[in-house]
Amino acid sequence: MARATEATTESPVPTLQSRGGRGFTLIELLVVIGIIAILAAILFPVFSRAREKARQATCKSNLRQMGLAMRMYVQDWEAYPPQHAKCPTPDGRIIHVRWWNAIQPYQRNFQIFVCPTVPHWKPGRNMSYGYNYQYLGNARPPDQGGNMPVYDSQIQVPSQTICIADSDGTGRLPYDPYSKDPHRIGNHGYTIDPPELPPRPGNYWCIRESGFKCWISRRHNGGANVLFCDGHVKWYRREWLYRDNSMWNGRGDPNP
Repeated sequence: MARATEATTESPVPTLQSRGGRGFTLIELLVVIGIIAILAAILFPVFSRAREKARQATCKSNLRQMGLAMRMYVQDWEAYPPQHAKCPTPDGRIIHVRWWNAIQPYQRNFQIFVCPTVPHWKPGRNMSYGYNYQYLGNARPPDQGGNMPVYDSQIQVPSQTICIADSDGTGRLPYDPYSKDPHRIGNHGYTIDPPELPPRPGNYWCIRESGFKCWISRRHNGGANVLFCDGHVKWYRREWLYRDNSMWNGRGDPNP
């Protein structure tokens, strides 16, 4: 017996067009793109801050290691190093020895003198960490406001006295590791200046000719890592550090 067979046609796989009857309109696509752009705008700063937090943590570690080296130096010499000394050599040359050169033998890791947020800032005159030289070791002659050496016993409140901090130097123009232009960021960065000058005859800011000060930086999420004379490290907003001289002069006194 012949069996009737029915012709069957398979339905095609459903598509976006067949399910909804239409595709995405231009407006719908623009809305999706806009949502993605908004999410990106929200998330990218979060990721950026997270990366900076990691760099800030490495910077803190650098300063802790500098603090250990500084304490060993002070124990050996019973005083803080000068911020800068010019040492003549037998052949008539002048070698510039700065505070970080003095403590480097106690920490062989040269990389601790480079802040990871500004890795192109080289250790030297225009480096990324500055020393509280006006109170801990200003190497100028006494008639120019110098106070070297500063003995450990003279620092009455070491846990409240800035030793080393993230530095911006004197200017705002692009960085140059070898420039002496006070308008360049990082210039003279191996020092930091307090809010007011200590009252020593002949004393002056780091750049005497123009009156430029060396500033603590804001590069770590709006603030700076600060090493204190007792060895602890803490993050501060720069404005708090520049309220008065109480965190600079070793006495906890707001006056210079």
